[in-house]
Amino acid sequence: MITVAVISLLLSYLLRQVLFAVPALFGVMVVVFALMKAVPGDAVTGLVGLEGNGGTLSHLNDAARDGGLRSAAARPPAPSRPCTPTPAPDPT
Repeated sequence: MITVAVISLLLSYLLRQVLFAVPALFGVMVVVFALMKAVPGDAVTGLVGLEGNGGTLSHLNDAARDGGLRSAAARPPAPSRPCTPTPAPDPT
């Protein structure tokens, strides 16, 4: 049977876990932000690679600046055609 003492212990445990999670998440955010600023290049260079050609880099940078990459990611995927099995080749 669940008593008031058990519920009190459970709530204090949950509160302690939440209070420890907040600084941990903040620390993770700071570390990730520092690493993102320390790594050379940007997201477009990461997509194309350091040896990507200039045309692709400029096109993707323009799209990123105009919000094209975000808006393309926010759009739902295009409907795909149903998969129809191809018949097996005749063994004769």
